[in-house]
Amino acid sequence: MYIVVQRDDGAVLAHKRADWKDVYPGAWDLAFGGICDPGESWLEAGQRELLEEAGITTPLVDRGAVSYETDEVKLIGWLFSATSSGPFAFNDGEVTATQWVPLSELTGFVADNECPEDTLAIVGAELFA
Repeated sequence: MYIVVQRDDGAVLAHKRADWKDVYPGAWDLAFGGICDPGESWLEAGQRELLEEAGITTPLVDRGAVSYETDEVKLIGWLFSATSSGPFAFNDGEVTATQWVPLSELTGFVADNECPEDTLAIVGAELFA
């Protein structure tokens, strides 16, 4: 599950992952997300994950099925986008910092910070177009 949150001006809400995360600890992520629970639809999972990780309920725009594969990882998922300026609440401890990144600065932000490879591959076509 990948959910890109943007403001009305297109800036992306990047967030720093907690150091205790199993995957990409301390990295800056461009999408919120997680695992779809058994019996849960992609949309239900997206809404739940966005509420858990960012503390918001906002309409999700369906961007479709996604997949990512390397020698170590193979996944299928779904991409959503959402428009919101907050207020946000990061109560579950998975997010330790946030930063609005204008689309014009996104390439430099990614070059200067560790970002999860799966997120870059999956949301890259959407954000770097």
